[in-house]
Amino acid sequence: MAAVAKLGWKVLGVATGLAAAKATRKALDVGWSKTRGGEPPRNPASRETDWSEAIAWAVASGIALGLARAGGRVALLDRDEAGSAETLRHIQEAGADRRLGR
Repeated sequence: MAAVAKLGWKVLGVATGLAAAKATRKALDVGWSKTRGGEPPRNPASRETDWSEAIAWAVASGIALGLARAGGRVALLDRDEAGSAETLRHIQEAGADRRLGR
């Protein structure tokens, strides 16, 4: 039973992570287009991309994806009615397993 619950948390974590990443990427693209007046750099390491654009894109992406990840964890914890401490433990274990390649 514990293995099934652990797998369920992994699946839920991956699904919410993918959805958050897609929504964040779309918001970044729209925000970049409105503030910078063009398409965001698709390859910041390209020689055709200015340093200022590459750095701005890296900073914006890092902040946005970090906020999305934190928001996803908060949303999962808020939806848990049984106990946030246990939910957080499952999320952390799933994240540690993913980092360790399990």
